[in-house]
Amino acid sequence: NATMAAAICTHLGINPVVALETIKNYKGLPYRLTKSHTVGGIDYYNDSASTNPKTAIAAIESFPGRSKVLILGGKDKGLDYKPLGKAIEKENVKLSIIFGESKNKIKSSLGSKVKIKIVNTLEEAIDVARKNSKENGVVIFSPGATSFDMFENYKHRGETFDKIVKKIKD
Repeated sequence: NATMAAAICTHLGINPVVALETIKNYKGLPYRLTKSHTVGGIDYYNDSASTNPKTAIAAIESFPGRSKVLILGGKDKGLDYKPLGKAIEKENVKLSIIFGESKNKIKSSLGSKVKIKIVNTLEEAIDVARKNSKENGVVIFSPGATSFDMFENYKHRGETFDKIVKKIKD
C-alpha cells in the first residue's frame, strides 16, 4: 500500500519528501492490524476488524520470520477455515488460541499439525498468548469471525482487546 501511495504521489507531482513523511506518519484505521502495545519485548497487534479467514491469513503473513501467536474466533458465518490452517502451518504460528461460538468449528478445520489452545474469554486468550510468546515475538488478534457472540461489534471487541493488553506489566 505504501509503495502504491508513493507511486501515485510521484505521478501527481507531490514532493517525494512530503510523500515519504506522510506515509511514515500514517497510523492506519483502528482495529485493522494496528499495534496496540509492546510489553516484555512482545508486540500486540489488534486486527479486530478481521471477520473472515482470508483477513486472518493476511495478518499472519504480515510478520515473516517472527515468532507468532494467533488469537481467533467469534461468531460463525458459515466460512471455510481450512485455508487458514494451511497458512498457520506455512507461517509457523507457534500457537493458535481460539475462543467464541465458532471455536470448535475452527479447531476441527485447522488440522492436526496446528498447535491449538481453546479458551473461554478474550482476557484468557491474551493471558495464554502472553505466556506462550517470546521476546521479539508478536501476538496477533485477528479473529477471522464476527464479534456478535460476545461483543456489540468489532469496535467494541477491539477496544476490549486494547484495554486488556494495556494492563499487562513487564
